[in-house]
Amino acid sequence: MDNQLKTHGTIYEYPDRPPYLRWHTHTDCYKIIAKILPHMHHPAKIKEATKMLATIEAWIRNEIARMEAQIPLLTGKALGATLRNLAKIKRDLEEIQKIKEEYPYIKALY
Repeated sequence: MDNQLKTHGTIYEYPDRPPYLRWHTHTDCYKIIAKILPHMHHPAKIKEATKMLATIEAWIRNEIARMEAQIPLLTGKALGATLRNLAKIKRDLEEIQKIKEEYPYIKALY
């Protein structure tokens, strides 16, 4: 866990491959990219990071739309699970909006 950004990730180490870090949520990735983006200097890396931010936000918005479209068709446990997932992903979108407020340069990028 990164205490400063409040993100969670796992480091995977294998004897035959380099270690890699996997963040647990899309908002964790968004936070990390937003934090390091001002320190990037290579144009291709900046473009890729910006693309990742836009992709994460677009994916979350698409998931919200998909789940909202499914709700009228569901009943029982499936409905309950979808409503819980929808509430969580909406919180993720709100968190992304807070990150954008904290790092206003993100708004100018995409």
